[in-house]
Amino acid sequence: MKRLQSQLDSKIYWLEMLRSDAELVETCGASLDGIRTKATKILAQIAPVDIIDTQQPKTSKVKKSKKSALSQTDGVKHALQTSDRHVFNTLFEIYRNTEDILTRCAISYLLKNSCKVTDKEEDYEKFTQRRRKLEIQIERLKEQLEARIPKGRDLTNTKWLQTLFTAIHNVPQSETEAKSWQNSLLRQSSSVPFPVAYEGSEEMTWFQNQKGRICVKFKGISEHTFEVYCDSRQLHWFKRFLEDQQIKRNSKHQHSSSLFTLRSGRIAWQEQEGKGEPWNVFTV
Repeated sequence: MKRLQSQLDSKIYWLEMLRSDAELVETCGASLDGIRTKATKILAQIAPVDIIDTQQPKTSKVKKSKKSALSQTDGVKHALQTSDRHVFNTLFEIYRNTEDILTRCAISYLLKNSCKVTDKEEDYEKFTQRRRKLEIQIERLKEQLEARIPKGRDLTNTKWLQTLFTAIHNVPQSETEAKSWQNSLLRQSSSVPFPVAYEGSEEMTWFQNQKGRICVKFKGISEHTFEVYCDSRQLHWFKRFLEDQQIKRNSKHQHSSSLFTLRSGRIAWQEQEGKGEPWNVFTV
């Protein structure tokens, strides 16, 4: 999820920077030659000078084998790729940290031209296709992120009834809308609520009640107490969970909870027969 969000943020940021030559000229009020001159100055300040040496291998009187020549060529390509990444990342950083409009337009010009200054006239049709391709990538990333967001189950069939009412009294405006209604009506939603996950050991509190039974409370719903019912073969584990927290309390929190035997937990419902709300009928 975080990786997709990071990719989406980067592409949206790049879409804001990606402008045609005409748009850059209009934005900064300078001529295209002025933008190119500024881009050349910026590039001269950040481009590494040692890459020039790697582009021209030194000649030698000794004949090199074919394998050696290929190896040297690969080394030059790697150096060039490393240099390009360095320049690209540096330009992005300068763009973020400056408010000068001409500098920003010059950097946008460099980034869309592979960090180079060119005298060729821009092909607006190719630029439009490139921008549209980026917009499509952003749309797909948004769809992927939206699909990963957990959606609550329709425990009361409210959404299903609303979709049925809409489908009866309205005509779909597109195939996509019709497919969406169909999927909603045919989807079989489970009546069991989603389980609740607790990833930290500090989110669970273990103790013994007056009857001597081991109990646990969960952060956020501490008004509810859960008693442990298990076989004797599993009982020693729950005793260990209780002992871990007792040791920490008795030592005045000098021990870290990262050493607890239990690191995470989950509340899950088991389906039962009966009438009433699902969270009241099903057992935990």
